[in-house]
Amino acid sequence: MPGGTGFDGTAPGSGGPRGAGRVGGMFGTGTPGPLRLFRQALSGQISWMLPLALLSSIPLLRRFRLRRSLDRRTQAAMFWLAWLLPMVVFFSIAGFFHQYYLVTLAPGIAALVGAGTVRGWKDWQAHRKGWRWFLPAAGVLNLMFELGVVWPYTGLRWSLVVLAVGLTAVGAALVLWAKRAPSRRLGAALSVLALLVAPGYWALTPMLNGVNGQMPSAGPAGGNTFGGGRMAMRAGAYGFPDGGFRGGAVDGAPGPAQVPGYGGASLQARTGPAAASLRGRTVRMLASPRRGRTGRRLSMGSKASREAVACPARS
Repeated sequence: MPGGTGFDGTAPGSGGPRGAGRVGGMFGTGTPGPLRLFRQALSGQISWMLPLALLSSIPLLRRFRLRRSLDRRTQAAMFWLAWLLPMVVFFSIAGFFHQYYLVTLAPGIAALVGAGTVRGWKDWQAHRKGWRWFLPAAGVLNLMFELGVVWPYTGLRWSLVVLAVGLTAVGAALVLWAKRAPSRRLGAALSVLALLVAPGYWALTPMLNGVNGQMPSAGPAGGNTFGGGRMAMRAGAYGFPDGGFRGGAVDGAPGPAQVPGYGGASLQARTGPAAASLRGRTVRMLASPRRGRTGRRLSMGSKASREAVACPARS
């Protein structure tokens, strides 16, 4: 469907990564481990600048001494590391969380990247021995990581890769060989912009492709995840107006039986033997999956439950 998503959760024309929909872990968060944030499941959600943020802490803390008072720059770097590192550890080992929780890492990453880039540029201009090439090397490593995230997306790899690499080449040429200071600063800005090409596109995908507002995620495969499998959660998915699955026989009862899930999705309901009496109707959730209008607990097979949740199907 135009504007919809495929059965693997990929947007049309995105050329989603091989194995999309099999990223593993609950809600598509991958397998716990020390490199979890750098693997396919989560790398496109928050980790674009994470390598540069971690590397930037090295020059920012180079004046740290145990028996010496800390200057404000070192204090700020330690503060943001204390913000970032516990969250990195938590999301690397946690068993249950949604992808959008990772936004809590963003302030720490942004602060360390910004401060580290300024510190590295000053080292470059001052020709500081041993530190002048640290920022260029860290930037190249971060760019290589970003290209690794983009590469599995066959429909995007060349446009994003060529743009990012091209900006990097032009920026590096200006920084190395331009004779005027404004031109060198322009080269540095282009080099930074190159690192924002891929994450910038990923940040736009929820608006370009549509996303479940209650459990959002970024990327061309922008569907939400359940049990490691991607499932389209938006209106019009799979060609049905309410985004649901067309029900067949449910426990032996013919006809559709649907329960609108969170974010407007419809999941096929198991209504038990009582489904035979609901032929031609749609089972709808009123207050909660197993509660009626009054909030008292109901059994899906009981008469009270059928009266509370059954309503004629829409044409």
